[in-house]
Amino acid sequence: MGDRDKIFVQQTSFRLTLICRVDITGSLDRKIKYIKPDATTGFWQADSSNDELGYIYYDVVDTDDFDQAGTWILWSWVNFPDGRHAPGDPIKLEIYNEGDV
Repeated sequence: MGDRDKIFVQQTSFRLTLICRVDITGSLDRKIKYIKPDATTGFWQADSSNDELGYIYYDVVDTDDFDQAGTWILWSWVNFPDGRHAPGDPIKLEIYNEGDV
């Protein structure tokens, strides 16, 4: 997404990509975790686009995925076969109501 792109409540057909900052080759579980503006927590199962660089992504297709306007906090989370896990740096993502400028 470019710097000028906005994401709106119930928007679909875009991809969230996060960087784990570790090699995730062989990882068992890849997630993008979130905290919604109302403090509800959850996650989406993610896929990898580059294991060596640690890129994971989630294709947003459901109108319920982003159901609140405001600041969301997102981070990557990966689990390895030996029990280790690697949480990524959190980012803030602003979600807008349709028609907001």
